Amino acid sequence: MNATAQAWKNWSGSVQAQPSRLASPRTEDELSTIVRGAAKVRVVGAGHSFMPLCATTGVLLSLADLDSPIEVAADGTSAWVPAGWSLKRSHSRAQRRPERMALARISAAFRHSRTRFA
Repeated sequence: MNATAQAWKNWSGSVQAQPSRLASPRTEDELSTIVRGAAKVRVVGAGHSFMPLCATTGVLLSLADLDSPIEVAADGTSAWVPAGWSLKRSHSRAQRRPERMALARISAAFRHSRTRFA
């Protein structure tokens, strides 16, 4: 689990924050520990929003490193991936499944999908 205190900003720099901690849990147990120990938690995604949704002085949490399985519907037409995963990571994991699921029409979005702290 990565946990540091540093400045955060969105991709354009128009939203900035000074959270008490930036955290990237890898397991649900780590996530649970962070949430239980924090008075205030905000979850950051790719940092594309122009709204100050992630601006906080509390804990800023990224779920990009959370490792959980992909769940596939019984009919194989849809799947659920863990929160915080980029499109690229979701597609890569789906391709490794026996069903070799594909996320059609999103390859162009891979270049724009970023889920790390900036």
